[in-house]
Amino acid sequence: MKIAKYILSIFLIMGGFGFIAKGDFIAGLLTLILGGILLPPVSEKIKEQVILFQNKKIRYSIYIGLLLIAGVFMPKSDAEVFGSKEDVLINYIKNNKNDKSLQNIKNLAEIGSMFGNNNYALRHPKQGYISEQYDSIKKVAVLTFNPKFDYNGSDDISYLKDDAKNGKIKGYALQYEIDEDDSITLKKTTITYAKIIKEFMTINDVPSFETFVDEATVKHRKEEVIKEEKIANERRKFNEIMGNDEFWNKYDPIVKKRIYKLIIDKNCGELQEQFTIAADMSEIKHSTGKIANKELELMDFIDEKMRDLDCY
Repeated sequence: MKIAKYILSIFLIMGGFGFIAKGDFIAGLLTLILGGILLPPVSEKIKEQVILFQNKKIRYSIYIGLLLIAGVFMPKSDAEVFGSKEDVLINYIKNNKNDKSLQNIKNLAEIGSMFGNNNYALRHPKQGYISEQYDSIKKVAVLTFNPKFDYNGSDDISYLKDDAKNGKIKGYALQYEIDEDDSITLKKTTITYAKIIKEFMTINDVPSFETFVDEATVKHRKEEVIKEEKIANERRKFNEIMGNDEFWNKYDPIVKKRIYKLIIDKNCGELQEQFTIAADMSEIKHSTGKIANKELELMDFIDEKMRDLDCY
């Protein structure tokens, strides 16, 4: 135990002198004091003269207290003084329109979403898509933005071009160096293909987006998406206007579609005709002792829509 104390004491004393040499006087002095009182001969002498020091809990509390106070006054590392540049890069990612390599990533994410390959790196870059290191030699922060495109586990990558020389793209990462003035001093693009990994040190050398995707496949999918969105919008509009009242289950879907088209066309005359037909059917049922609930509900529905259309 004494040997360990000697080693720790010497280490702390040397560290204390080191702090003082660098100008961190308080941290150095407290470290020297801690190293000194940990020396077995000094520690024994203090225990003989100070009764409180004989209590082990108090003694170790003093050691820990001195260590914590010294830690408060210890100098920050160069990286801590420099600070993080993550927010600078995030602002650049979200707002820059001229970085060709960054636009490639945005386009890959946009096109990928049409094929079910959703990527959230641009929307939530802080969620594990940015790594940061400090280069003490260059005095810059080195940040890597990797959207982590997962093409290996994707169901549909038919839109990716299979280049004879490089193969299909598998990954795309950007590296930036940012100085203390928040200026980007270096941009590096790393593209991982199925057959090779390529690095590009200038934006002009970065391949165009068209080299990564099959334009005919993308065009066809865009047309499909437009059709799907049109159908979805029409369905939402249909449900919004016609509702899902239970009485519709008593009618053939063709009736509901017919009424919907008349409402969209604002055809008050034909709506009145449908109202009359329902009213006549209701009268017939009443005259025979039958219940005409569905006709009455349809009449109420048509009446409400005709009022909305200012048919009266």
